[in-house]
Amino acid sequence: MDAIIRHLLETNSNENMTLEILNEKIFLMNQPAIVFICLLFPIGILGNCAVIYIYLCCLRYSNLNLFISSLAFFDLICCLIGINFELIDLFLPVMHPSKLICKFQRLSVFFCCIGSSLMLLAIALERYQKVCRPTNFQFSKFQGRILTFVINFCSLAFSLPVIWAIRIDVPDFEYKLNVSTCEFKSSVSWRIYFAAVFLGYSLDLIVNFVLYCLVWRTARRHFLRLDMPDESKLDKDKRKNIRKLHRINRTVISITALFALSFSPFCILSLIPKDVESKNFTIEETIRRVCSRLWILNCTMNPVVYGFCNKEFRIQVKRIVYGLVRKNISTNSSQIDCTEDDENN
Repeated sequence: MDAIIRHLLETNSNENMTLEILNEKIFLMNQPAIVFICLLFPIGILGNCAVIYIYLCCLRYSNLNLFISSLAFFDLICCLIGINFELIDLFLPVMHPSKLICKFQRLSVFFCCIGSSLMLLAIALERYQKVCRPTNFQFSKFQGRILTFVINFCSLAFSLPVIWAIRIDVPDFEYKLNVSTCEFKSSVSWRIYFAAVFLGYSLDLIVNFVLYCLVWRTARRHFLRLDMPDESKLDKDKRKNIRKLHRINRTVISITALFALSFSPFCILSLIPKDVESKNFTIEETIRRVCSRLWILNCTMNPVVYGFCNKEFRIQVKRIVYGLVRKNISTNSSQIDCTEDDENN
């Protein structure tokens, strides 16, 4: 942010620059990112609420469903807290109202991101044990609950240092402007912390990739057996279970791929320095600000992935929507009947 502010002050040196004008110029760069976030926000709220309700209350209890509902819980927190505070940062880039809001926003985002990463690793391990080693150790329901609690605790513990890595006040850049931004400190200790987070993220993706390669290879071998001409070798129930297993694997692999694709741009862009001398700096910075917030895809689009990949989830969503529509129609009909009775009387 320092480089952007200096660039704008230098390129507009002839203008009577005020804090409001400076904020407006950076806000214009943020507008595409704001539109992007506002389009995804309602999808994330409604979708994650539906995922938590359906996977906990409507579908048969299993460790996988518990992990997926916990993942939706992280995503919902990110939508309710992280995205809302992110919008404050975008609307008021150099007039941030509160250091407390800044700390809470960064903490919530890191907590949800680390939690999602660890939860996806737990899902990958559960799938590997279920598909590749079905006769070996499997997580019990109690162990699944304990693992969920441990992941929540570790996510909070690993994200707490972010509170001390925040700075809110920036020097006035010799223009007597009381600039206030929500930024990370650039000290060596915090660079080491963020490097450790990035390394953990990379290792998590590598382990997930290896586990799902093994899962996919085993599941594919089972699935190919369905194409055998002699149907007597597999009864109908077993064929149905294999197809269901394939759909589950496709779902969890898809949400892991979405996680990787949504966070990778942020990690890559954080390592690439900004070229303030570029002729197209404003356009490049606008695109950069959208790409650096693609992590929002992870907490808003997972329910869409479940909708495409999980038939049971689609059925439950249709049932809920149908029930709400039917209830609304019956309520309106009752109101009309009451109105007609009053008119007759």
